[in-house]
Amino acid sequence: MRTKQTIAVIGATGKMGAAIVKSLAGGNYRLLLFPHNKSELKDLQKAINTATPGADVEPINCSYA
Repeated sequence: MRTKQTIAVIGATGKMGAAIVKSLAGGNYRLLLFPHNKSELKDLQKAINTATPGADVEPINCSYA
């Protein structure tokens, strides 16, 4: 088993961020999603899990932002 690399995507719910996350979801990565728009984060996570079951995606909330 290969060790997963962790990638944090800041602005994951933006157009570019969402495209990057969706393209990386099929790889051997652990993806940490920092949303630009918190209300869109659940929809993005659901879309990723539907398209790529087993994707290691974790939403992260930043109390500073």
